[in-house]
Amino acid sequence: MQIRKKDSGFTLVESMIAVGLIVTGVVGVLTLVSRSIGFNGLAFNRLVAANLAQEGIEVVRNIRDTNWISGLAWDNGLADGDYQLDYSSTPPLPAYNPGQTLLFDEENGYFNYSIGENTVYQRKITISHISSDQIQVQVIIDWTGRGGGSFETIVEDRLFNWQ
Repeated sequence: MQIRKKDSGFTLVESMIAVGLIVTGVVGVLTLVSRSIGFNGLAFNRLVAANLAQEGIEVVRNIRDTNWISGLAWDNGLADGDYQLDYSSTPPLPAYNPGQTLLFDEENGYFNYSIGENTVYQRKITISHISSDQIQVQVIIDWTGRGGGSFETIVEDRLFNWQ
């Protein structure tokens, strides 16, 4: 004699519910990983932009300090205007060229405007005289992120003739 078991397997409805739960879990995990990668890229770009902005301030500060050492007026070559400077800039300063991106030289690890691979970053340095002993330096870094979003980092400092 054979004994038949009732409920000996999964029904079609039970199978579909199980597959639906598994798919939902996998899609959730993949979405989380995708968003994490995107936020990681955004954080990296913001860090690079902040460092490029700080470098812009340091370039202008270096020109001021070099003027003191050379016995020149502290603001020699630092006229009001928009500029495109890198670590090798000296007066006369190159005017800002909208749309020109910084280049990254992998050999020495520097961003510049002469050699290297194109990047997404543009840097504009604006110098404004506030008084005879004070200038305002504003650095704006623009870049386009993943998905075509536009981002901007702005850093501002004031340099003084304290000598």
